Amino acid sequence: MLRRSFPQLLPWAPFPEQYGTAQFGRNLVRFHRSLKEEEVWTAEYRSVDEARASIARWIEEYNHDRLHRGVENRTPHEAFFAFECIKFGDPDCLN
Repeated sequence: MLRRSFPQLLPWAPFPEQYGTAQFGRNLVRFHRSLKEEEVWTAEYRSVDEARASIARWIEEYNHDRLHRGVENRTPHEAFFAFECIKFGDPDCLN
């Protein structure tokens, strides 16, 4: 099945450990729903370049500025960084 083997096709890509699980699928669906409702459906892009830039700004804000309840009121970026510190056994990197 391609979905489960996809990370093996791109060994250099940082796939989350829960890739392919039901929870990962729900999170991904929610992300795309938020993207469409908050950005895509409300904007009137004049070009593909404008759409790409605007969506990139939205994703940057979503990952770096917006707090998420699912990761203990942290940004996804902060949660990922904390997970990496724990995963590699470096508790000092959280300070």
